[in-house]
Amino acid sequence: MKIFAIFCFVIFTTCLSVLSQEPTFQFGSPGSVLILKFSPDDSRLLSYSSGDQSICMWEAESGRLLWRRQISAVQKANEYYTLTGFAWSPDQKRLVSGSGNGTIQLWSADSGDLLWRADAHHDSVTAVIFTPDGKNIVSSGSPENSADEVKEFSALDGSFVKQLDGNSCTVIAMAFDPDGLLKLGNLDGNVSVWDLHSGKVRSRINTKCLERRSYEWETSFSTDLKLSAVRSAKQEVTVKNTVNNELVKMITADDYRIYTRFDATGTKLIVSEYGGFELVDLKDGTTKKIEGFFSPQGAIDLSHSGQVFAQASGATDRAIKVTETTNARSWFINGHPGLVKTIKYSHDGTVFAFAGNDRNIYLLDSATRKIARVLVEHMGPAEAVAFSPDDKLLVSMDENGNCKVWDRMTGALIKGVKATDNFRDIRRMEFSPDGKVLMILLEGDLQLWDTQTWTLAGYIRTAEKYESTSGQMTIGYSSVPVSDATFASDGKTLITGHYDGTVRHWNFTTGEQLAKLKVGDRIQFLASIPQQNALLVAVEAGKDLSIKEIDSENGREIKRFVGFDLAYMKALSVDQQGKHFAASFISGEVHFWNFDRPSPIRKFDGDNSGNQSIAFSPNGKNMVYGGDGQNILIYDTLTGRKLWQLLPPYKRSELETRLEKESALQRTIIGKRKAVRDKQGSIDTEKYKTKVYIRFEHFGDMSDPGNKKMMESDELNESKIKKSANDASAIWLRLYNDSPLPISIPTQNMHFVNPRCSFQFPNRKKIFGLCREREVSIWYGLIDKEGKGVPYGFDFGSSAVLFPNMSVIFPVPLAILKNGNAIDFDYSFQNIDIDNKIGDYGTMKRLKFGLMDISLTIQK
Repeated sequence: MKIFAIFCFVIFTTCLSVLSQEPTFQFGSPGSVLILKFSPDDSRLLSYSSGDQSICMWEAESGRLLWRRQISAVQKANEYYTLTGFAWSPDQKRLVSGSGNGTIQLWSADSGDLLWRADAHHDSVTAVIFTPDGKNIVSSGSPENSADEVKEFSALDGSFVKQLDGNSCTVIAMAFDPDGLLKLGNLDGNVSVWDLHSGKVRSRINTKCLERRSYEWETSFSTDLKLSAVRSAKQEVTVKNTVNNELVKMITADDYRIYTRFDATGTKLIVSEYGGFELVDLKDGTTKKIEGFFSPQGAIDLSHSGQVFAQASGATDRAIKVTETTNARSWFINGHPGLVKTIKYSHDGTVFAFAGNDRNIYLLDSATRKIARVLVEHMGPAEAVAFSPDDKLLVSMDENGNCKVWDRMTGALIKGVKATDNFRDIRRMEFSPDGKVLMILLEGDLQLWDTQTWTLAGYIRTAEKYESTSGQMTIGYSSVPVSDATFASDGKTLITGHYDGTVRHWNFTTGEQLAKLKVGDRIQFLASIPQQNALLVAVEAGKDLSIKEIDSENGREIKRFVGFDLAYMKALSVDQQGKHFAASFISGEVHFWNFDRPSPIRKFDGDNSGNQSIAFSPNGKNMVYGGDGQNILIYDTLTGRKLWQLLPPYKRSELETRLEKESALQRTIIGKRKAVRDKQGSIDTEKYKTKVYIRFEHFGDMSDPGNKKMMESDELNESKIKKSANDASAIWLRLYNDSPLPISIPTQNMHFVNPRCSFQFPNRKKIFGLCREREVSIWYGLIDKEGKGVPYGFDFGSSAVLFPNMSVIFPVPLAILKNGNAIDFDYSFQNIDIDNKIGDYGTMKRLKFGLMDISLTIQK
């Protein structure tokens, strides 16, 4: 205990040291962390995340990144390959992992090198473990279309050794007892014992594998599998002794997903709940609350000693929070700077600032690219920074709405103010040319702050109200929301872009609107073009997004710029010389334009990153950007040459390179096979589409679709009542599928699967769906007589499968079919794909039906 107390003190003091001193720049988890796992001696913590699919190994005490590996070499072709679990070797020098594509992998725990990849199961590895001598590896699999299985492999090269006899059920945990017998823990919290030498089962509580429950995977075991914790009801976790099947404890918990973890001794249990966690002492029954992230819970793990708890945030923070369970002291393990949220140059160009998820503000010397200063005060990820015009002040803001005012030269904190109490996206933060006003744009709400007193001076709000409609949902605003804004160079005018497609000029001192210019349907981005009386705007026009240069005074279009997939733009930045501008996209690409050319003159790949923030040096010679890739890159704007990057590029090993080349070759082969299938699918479905049609059935009534349950019966009910055309409120239509293939149709609710209602393809694969006489609610859209879309219906739904030579009946309100309107929806034929799985076949087809079709169907 004394040793652990010293260990905890070292962790805490190291944490304080990291916060107060200059952190080492390092990568972190680029996406939501899916798995956390302490080493057996608790000195290291492994994290596996989505994003670029990477593994990070951390020093648990300091949060120092020991190594980081991308797992793309795990993929064999184009299949699902997410990692599903890890296990440490007895000597802690190796790691074995399992993947969703059925392979297992061996890694060096010291360097992260991939040592080998081996095929273990058809798909879905559910658990892995080393044998006690470390010479072999046991893996369990739960293939989609075959029985659960357990196999043994050589740890030396991944070669197959043997398979256990019989069905093991779906295994999620494994352990060896002192006699060398293999214990398997399954989804239901039960344990079976197997002789690995003979491959035979010794004992099991259940002779039959139970069906997977609605709370699938919300089960955990102690290290020795003597205890299990199972979510047994919506707000209940049952802890039992797996040896004698006796109840140990019932725990009340409430969360969308409830996750649990035991310590190595089986005396402590972490249970997730809304807003945090509960640490349960199974010996004395006491409990302790542990605070969780603001964002939804991610992966968790409890150290083997039970005295350190690690939790990952949801998708927004990308950090790992480590908490000492004895005294609730916490610190963060993450990348530095982490996800880059903002980049700005000082006006004199001597430094540039950037900030992100690690909560720090970094100032780097522009010439040497060395750290000039680190500002550490924010408690949440930093979202925006701005320099005052004289560069004496730097203002930063975090995701919690906390604004910090810093002395740029000394790094001293001058003032802290609260811009908002709500979690809101920060679109822009900018000083007025005279430095007396700070503009903060928060999700359509534009604030103006007096920088002499650091008090809120007012808002920019239009006299008009605004409504946004999507489907049947309408959101009302008391003012037209601001999508982007900037100060004009005259120092007196604020220019705003709005949701209604207008650009407006304001006297920001008085709040008076000076001009209103209609330039499109909705402004996405707006920037002043220096040295010109012009603006650069990214504006929606129908479903398209255009980049335009417009006259600032009258809104007249001067020129238009073209690019690829502008709809996915994430940022727009203009250099201070008015010669260039750049835009970033959700893919991570950055496109670079000269103002005298309509098309981009250069494209940058963004270092496999998305959501880039962009800044130009004051002289326009350099462009710097960074985003979800956690890196900062600087390019020469004249040549496009990369001058510098904060973190080094990822280097693949020889094995990784070879496996990725093999994977690329397989994808090429699959692509050719898929092209042949798609060509045949287009031919077949074009022929089959005449066999799928709608006919009028009768007039009647129907209930409000908004009152339908998410899960509804498909038995005949409302359709039994027939009425005359004058008395009816709805028409009932019949959808026929006379083609030889099943079709997938959109429905407004789900239907219980009837195991006796299935269709079998020639390869014996089955698909379940609707058959015989069924009544459903089709999820359709509405078009007018010109074929243009009319807002109607809900923005969510489900789907169902209609078998060949079957039909279903569904209602449509008569009221929506007036003035020549018609319903329309898409459906897809279903067939076996090149992976021998059931999927969409050919292109989607469209059906429509209006009142004018009733007479036609009656005649037919």
